[in-house]
Amino acid sequence: MSKWYCTDDDCLQYCRKNADGTFSFIEKLYYDTCNGDEGYPDKSYLVKTATIDLKNYTQGMMEIYISSYYSSLDQIRETYGNASNQIIAECIFEGDFGSDCWLSGMMTENEADDFIKKYISER
Repeated sequence: MSKWYCTDDDCLQYCRKNADGTFSFIEKLYYDTCNGDEGYPDKSYLVKTATIDLKNYTQGMMEIYISSYYSSLDQIRETYGNASNQIIAECIFEGDFGSDCWLSGMMTENEADDFIKKYISER
């Protein structure tokens, strides 16, 4: 299993390639609809985690997930070479809120940052 590495500083997104070829991700998400709501006066962040196994996705499904960022899977492969699978998995992670994702409760930004730092240091 490899170490966690930051793939997006803005949302503290981290990725790790696992020994079985899957990719684990974690990031914080700003959730504007709760900002200032009663019960959540300054808690407007969630933490999202998931492990993406590209074997669970058809080529057509992957094309859909990457379409917001890239024109084709071929473009990703030409641009990123050996890192292509990680980029595809990252696109899936960013676009999916399905049953394979875990979402935290509402947190402040500092709480979300601390959660992520602790999570990646313990796994």
